[in-house]
Formats: sequence, structure tokens, C-alpha cells
Amino acid sequence: MTTRNRLSVLPLALVSILLVACASGTPNAPSASPGGMVDALGDWQLSAGTVDGAPLAMVAAAPITMTVQATQVGGRSACNQYGGEITIVAGELRFGAMVMTEMGCDEPVMRSESAFHAAMARIRGATRDGDRLTLTGPGVELVWDRLAPVPDTGLVGTTWVLDSVITGETVASVLGQATLLLRPDGTMAGFTGCRDFVGHWTDPR
Repeated sequence: MTTRNRLSVLPLALVSILLVACASGTPNAPSASPGGMVDALGDWQLSAGTVDGAPLAMVAAAPITMTVQATQVGGRSACNQYGGEITIVAGELRFGAMVMTEMGCDEPVMRSESAFHAAMARIRGATRDGDRLTLTGPGVELVWDRLAPVPDTGLVGTTWVLDSVITGETVASVLGQATLLLRPDGTMAGFTGCRDFVGHWTDPR
């Protein structure tokens, strides 16, 4: 029996995370930006947050995640996938405008997503203590816990589920449940969300 996996079609730059402040010198852990470097390579899930003294709205069944590499950040914001850029402005950490898919979810999930993005726009610094990353800004604190690495899944013999499609700078969610299975014998099969298809595949390497 093949394993079902969700295949998220996002830029390869959104695979791991590194938050860098512009000061020179050896990084310290935990350290805060500005004035140092926060090495947060890996995948994170938001575990708690406050905005202006009130808890950030969160829905257990719709977690918020973050994955970044170099100056790129991405993840799932309760409902939709997002991606954007990290910059340093006057020694402060900034998360730029995010591109997002356009999927709709239940109202509590959408409120959580809106609150998260509003909070991220106010972030100005970061600290790291082991497997805990804290992003802070005026009236805002977002606490993230490191996620365990996901084991590699073989490309062949795995049923992949299409999650989103990128065209240029646009990321679009996908209706239905399109799937793709590459078999070891060079044949492939799948479902477009409307009808089944079969064919052959080759590895050009």
C-alpha cells in the first residue's frame, strides 16, 4: 500500500530558516536582534502568542507553521500557505508583505490567520533558546517550537496530493484532490480532481 503525502508546491527557498540581524560578530544563543544573529534553521510551529496583552487567536485543528531559508520565509497560516521576505531595517527584523494562496476556511480559522499576519507585520526582533524561538515587536510576542524533521519520502512509490500551484509570483490553491503516483516500473497514474489518468515517466538524470 502506498503512503499518502501532501505535496506543497512552494518555492524551494521556503524549505528551512535562518533569521539574520545585520551586526557583525560571533552569534550567541540565545541572542536578540538587533545586535546579533539568531540561527533558527528548521521548521517551527506557533505555540503561543500575545497581541496588545491579549492571547493571539489560535485554532488547534489549524496550526500555524513557519519555514525560512536565508531571507525567505513561508509556511501555513492556519488556513492558507504564505511566503515572503525577511529584511533588516535599521538593525531591526522585518517581515515583508506576504503572498498567499486564496483558500477559504471556517471563520475562527480565518480570524486566526488574520491575527497572525497582523502580528507578523509588527515583529522587530527575535531570540532563540534551544528549540524555542520568540519573535517580538511593539505589543507583540510570538512563541514558536521547533518541529521534528520530517523523514524523507521516496519520490517513486508514494501517492502525492497536489496542494497548490505557483505561476510566476502567484500562488493558487487547488480545488478537488489531484494526485500523482510514479511507479518503479516507469508507469504513472493519478487523479485530476475530475478524472483518472495513466502514463509513463522517465528520469532524465
